[in-house]
Amino acid sequence: RGQGKKVPIIAVTANATKAEMDKCRDAGMDDFIGKPFKKKDLVPVLEKWTARIGIEREEEGKVQEDPSAGKEIFDFDRAVETFLGNEETVRSVLKAYSDKLDRDIQQLKTAHGEKDMETLSQTAHGIKGGSLNLEVNRLGRAAAALEQAGKAIDDQAVESAFQQTLSAYEEFKSHVAKHYPST
Repeated sequence: RGQGKKVPIIAVTANATKAEMDKCRDAGMDDFIGKPFKKKDLVPVLEKWTARIGIEREEEGKVQEDPSAGKEIFDFDRAVETFLGNEETVRSVLKAYSDKLDRDIQQLKTAHGEKDMETLSQTAHGIKGGSLNLEVNRLGRAAAALEQAGKAIDDQAVESAFQQTLSAYEEFKSHVAKHYPST
């Protein structure tokens, strides 16, 4: 923090009390996880903070348009940079993201069919954060538009953004199957 770096700092503590949480925050921690923890405890915290990083990047204008259509769909090289040069980690995260995305898209379709704007907006929000964090830029931006349209309860904008989100999803799935078939 003293060097001006903006990264989430998550404490791991055996004492998960409110007083301990306050101490962690006072010391500069963004969040904490109580010990012992399992993957199911860790994943939501990591998703929360990686989604925030993606949103901050978008807000700061760091998500750059790339003239290459493939990089606009999924920028593997930038994802590798994000994960400190570890391609294997990116492939692993890509697989987990893709599996979760399939479930989220089904939930999105159900919410759209039922005109459940709250679930539609929440699901689009999750897709946006995960996508932008992993450099799945077109889908991330489409989901952001869908989230906003759902919050505004603008049926026409919802329909347009929903179709763009589905199109970007199909484009992403096709791109990954072609270029990263082992994930």
